[in-house]
Amino acid sequence: MGILKDGRLVAAGELQSLLQTALEVEIEIDRVDEGLLAALRPLVRDLRREGTSIIARVAEREDLPRLARAVVERGLALYALRPRSNSLEDVFLDLVAGGEDHG
Repeated sequence: MGILKDGRLVAAGELQSLLQTALEVEIEIDRVDEGLLAALRPLVRDLRREGTSIIARVAEREDLPRLARAVVERGLALYALRPRSNSLEDVFLDLVAGGEDHG
């Protein structure tokens, strides 16, 4: 399978491999503030706020401890750090918007 952006191949491989190119996680905390969002932005590909949770897209599983550390270092309570499943649409949108080459 391959994904094209502007006529250029940005990802190629088996479906399962492509689905693992980015990981979306829900960070459930006691409160979200701008300082935390600013601290997380350099660590993630994308993030959005959903109530007292933050949904972040990271490059790999090894990024998760850094996210947890950023929350705890700001004195916030970390209730959960839950991986979410990627759909093919999620991967496609991430690659087309981000333009990274995977393959």
